[in-house]
Amino acid sequence: MNRITTIIGAGAPLDFDYESVKIMRPSTYNITKEIINNYDLIDVENINKTKTSDLVKEIYDCLEKQYPVIENWKEEDDNKETIINFEMIFHVLESLYAYGSVWSKTCKNPSIYPIFAPFIKPSIIFDKNDIRQILDIFTIRIMDIINSYNKYFAKEKENKEKWYYKFFSRKKVIWDIFNLNYDTTIETCINNYKDGFERLDDENFMKFNPKILWDSETSTINHLHGCINYYFDSYKDINKDIFNSGFYDLYKYNSYDKVRGMILGRGRSYPSNQTGESYYPSPIITGLRKTDKVTNFPLGFYYGNLLKSIINNNVLVIIGYSFGDLYINSLLEKMNTLHGDSARIVIIDFWNKNKIKKQGLEHYFGYCLPNEELRFILKISNEKNASGLNKNLNCSSNKAYMMSNNNKLMLFINGFKKASKYANKIFDFMNS
Repeated sequence: MNRITTIIGAGAPLDFDYESVKIMRPSTYNITKEIINNYDLIDVENINKTKTSDLVKEIYDCLEKQYPVIENWKEEDDNKETIINFEMIFHVLESLYAYGSVWSKTCKNPSIYPIFAPFIKPSIIFDKNDIRQILDIFTIRIMDIINSYNKYFAKEKENKEKWYYKFFSRKKVIWDIFNLNYDTTIETCINNYKDGFERLDDENFMKFNPKILWDSETSTINHLHGCINYYFDSYKDINKDIFNSGFYDLYKYNSYDKVRGMILGRGRSYPSNQTGESYYPSPIITGLRKTDKVTNFPLGFYYGNLLKSIINNNVLVIIGYSFGDLYINSLLEKMNTLHGDSARIVIIDFWNKNKIKKQGLEHYFGYCLPNEELRFILKISNEKNASGLNKNLNCSSNKAYMMSNNNKLMLFINGFKKASKYANKIFDFMNS
């Protein structure tokens, strides 16, 4: 078995049995609705008082009214339509914070002076100090949701969610997992893996060592967008290792509870990107400035490991990924160039059954798929346009999966749980 490069997106854990244990299903819609609720903040003018902020809801409402939407691109999630999502809102909050000091004429530091700030004006009234608190709480709300299903899976991996566990714990498979989620469900499935972290004497966290990951002959797990168990250092001696580490490097802790407490109890200065826009430092990457945020250990190195895996491995599995990260897509598209006819790619996704039933798969390809996902499927199938995919893939909504004529693409559209029933066929295809 060759090494298998695997992208894990937000759709991968959506088939868990959330209703039976009454925990929130971590869909984009549900997370977005959770984070737009009001925020209880400390009044900086009187720290003994609290105040309530509806700034996030105000941003959401503004985007809903003005953001352009192509009707066929609307995604139905939990029988509701949603376009404005939590990552977009997070980006607005970061931008308001970055530009706020310029607009208030208090910014004297050129490294955090956004070059474009003098040319625009805010359309809403906000307190920059409130945004710092909101970003902390916003992040914790997301991480709490992830932690709830993470703990659930750890208990049910060999019972209710055995299908997921069985897929990743398969023997004699060497995975290179690139998890875009923030959970540790994959770690629970794979016994022998490296993530690059090593223990430190007399410290309650682990430090990243890239050599451990790069030279690994076993499976690797790479959290490209961070993890709920990551946070910044908490050395007992604050001057320890200051010459060997970056100020915003992330470390690995034993539990999310430890991390959660530190987020609420510690402040940290904000780094800025090349254009002078500051952004929120966090154990998880959300928002739309991902390429600015993957520059520190271990995230930047995980991205390098993805490039290495794409180059070295002809097999690629994509599970529940919406192709929303352009910097990742640019690497995935190189599979054709690097591996030609030997490329073997499995896409496991969940498409809107109602739209397929009403309009057909051919229409769905051309008008409902995200542009980046459609472009990838076209390239791998050696097809020029969406109208040709219906024949190329022998499309049928009744089939368990579709196969491209060039035998390079295996496509599942009914979710990960149903696809897992065909695990043997998937692994046979990858070895073909």
